[in-house]
Amino acid sequence: MPQPAAKQRVAILGGGMASLSAAAELVRQPGAAERYDITVYQLGWRVGGKGASGRDRRPDMGMRIEEHGLHVWFGCYDDAWALLQRCYDDLGRHDDMLKLFQGQTDTPYMEDVNGWKVWPIHFPRKYGTLGGESLEKEILGYMHVIADFLWELIKRFVGHAKAMAPDASAPHQSFFRKLIDDTEGAVADLGRHLAAFRAFFDQIRDKTDAGDPHRGVVIAAEAVRALLLGDPTPIGSLDDDIRRDAILIDLAVTALKGMAEDLVPIRGFDPLDTEDVRAWFKRHGAREETLTAAPMRALYDLCFAYRGGAVSWDNADFAAGAALVTVLRIVSEYPDYVVYEMRAGMGEVVIAPVYQYLRKHGVKFAWFHQVDRLELSADGTAVDAVHCTLQARVKPGVEYDPLFELECPRDGIQTLACWPDTPKYELLQDGDALKGYDLESKWSGWPGVGPVVLRAGEDYDVLVLGISLHGVTEVCADFTRLPAWKRMFDTMRTVETASAQLWMTKTLEELGWKDGAVPIDAGPEPLDVWADRSDVLPRERWTQDPPKSLHYLCGPLDERWANGVPRDRGFPVAAKAAAVQETKRWLEANASALWPESTRGGGFDWSLLRAPGRAAGPERLDAQYIRANIDPSERYVLSVAGSTAARLPANGSGVRNLILAGDWTHGKWNAGCIESAVESGIAAAKAVIAREA
Repeated sequence: MPQPAAKQRVAILGGGMASLSAAAELVRQPGAAERYDITVYQLGWRVGGKGASGRDRRPDMGMRIEEHGLHVWFGCYDDAWALLQRCYDDLGRHDDMLKLFQGQTDTPYMEDVNGWKVWPIHFPRKYGTLGGESLEKEILGYMHVIADFLWELIKRFVGHAKAMAPDASAPHQSFFRKLIDDTEGAVADLGRHLAAFRAFFDQIRDKTDAGDPHRGVVIAAEAVRALLLGDPTPIGSLDDDIRRDAILIDLAVTALKGMAEDLVPIRGFDPLDTEDVRAWFKRHGAREETLTAAPMRALYDLCFAYRGGAVSWDNADFAAGAALVTVLRIVSEYPDYVVYEMRAGMGEVVIAPVYQYLRKHGVKFAWFHQVDRLELSADGTAVDAVHCTLQARVKPGVEYDPLFELECPRDGIQTLACWPDTPKYELLQDGDALKGYDLESKWSGWPGVGPVVLRAGEDYDVLVLGISLHGVTEVCADFTRLPAWKRMFDTMRTVETASAQLWMTKTLEELGWKDGAVPIDAGPEPLDVWADRSDVLPRERWTQDPPKSLHYLCGPLDERWANGVPRDRGFPVAAKAAAVQETKRWLEANASALWPESTRGGGFDWSLLRAPGRAAGPERLDAQYIRANIDPSERYVLSVAGSTAARLPANGSGVRNLILAGDWTHGKWNAGCIESAVESGIAAAKAVIAREA
């Protein structure tokens, strides 16, 4: 009788979203159980990568959720939503997923214009289905969206002009002179320009021979700019509503002009990535005020896009094509709400269901495996071995179960599968000896219990490298003899980040914030992204003096803190101290911008921070959760100018038994986010499947 084909042994290194997505895509293939033998090798005791979270089980800490940072899911995350719903459905929890997310229509910016103020940003709800394929992913679809947005702005701008026309002494008369002198004619001209945009888009789509439609878009854009923004009056001197609309018009007109002038409908976005996005907007005519305004700051802040973590325009670096794709996908491709916040930790809402789905379908997890080095063959064409350190051994006869169930009834969900903030020492040999060592840190000081070597042809047929970029540069140090890898390592950059979770003794309203529980961007630097997460508190287990609100802050960590600090076991301690100091300085200087009622005697009221015992003043920060993300697997992957061409695709390692997965690979979205990680994981799975052909 013919023997059944041997299963393809797939070793996945790292357990972030890209790795988990690759495994999930493989197990959903027909006959997956007979085709694949999949093992995920994971550092420490939990998966999730930068999306991991844990529960603090110490007395009086309320079983609180502790995260790597502030995570939101944008509505445009088509592949990620589809993956998550598939996992919930397979686990018999079809209705639970959306109960654990809170959709938002409002995502304000903040701006420091004569003092900090809120710039409202509203995205109407669309009432579509999450996880479906967007219709906007073609470039001309994006250009239509920009043109439609521009027309709405034009109508508002005309309204500003009409409102001040009767009063010759009204401010900004000169700025609106063309609209005021001949409003009817100006509106007709603007309408013709917008109609011309759409006609040119159709010509580009249909590849007609009617002249040069790209040049036509450029001419129409320049005409709109001249009519609306031609006056030299500084935008910054205008009233808030007018100034904001002028900035948005400038951005929209410039985007259309630049995309047409650089032939993006033909060439795509990637060729733009040799240039920083602010430089790109400037080259295509945007005003200086626009280049430093809140929408531009928000884009850089959202993606930690500052080399070295020091927040300044000198360090700002975001490849133009990747930046434009980020904005356009977020604002145009969402099917229902624009953004969603989780009502528990990301490890519980996202990572645990994906993990449980994979376990149900036979994926194995090798915990406590620290990958140290990938050994290339002499000719550089294959990975002969993976050298690991085994951090801990599970007790004989015991299967390590990393999760625990926590009762926290809410929204029809009774329990959550949660990750502890430390390993389950009771399941490990010599578990007590491990206490006090951070097995997720490169600088833990723990030597491990022995080496493990995975060998090609014995332990794996194909490797999926799902470790984050900075970790890859270390475990693949030998790969610099391969030109494409050396170019990637030399060109791409990562950045450290800091995050703070603050449990407070007053509600959001009592703190003085009047704009609702919404996430904000472009806030006071460097912790420039904030969200009220008080909706999470009912899923924690506070029994004494429960906090009344919970706040997440995050931003880049200025890496100059590490100058002269020894790279030993004390390194993470020093990093945490740097993050605490950054949080302290931010609260003292900027808390009142968000929470007007958070000051006392001219400074931040430290009694607002819930803390046990007699801690006073800044010492109360010790009872909060403040994190410095400095480890190789935690650093955020930047999309600096010139880096896109250096990214390797999932199937482009140049090494025959190595496939790549992560938001550092080249794909449809070349920026650090959940969706790009999931897209990369799916591409990695397709590369594994292609090996069977």
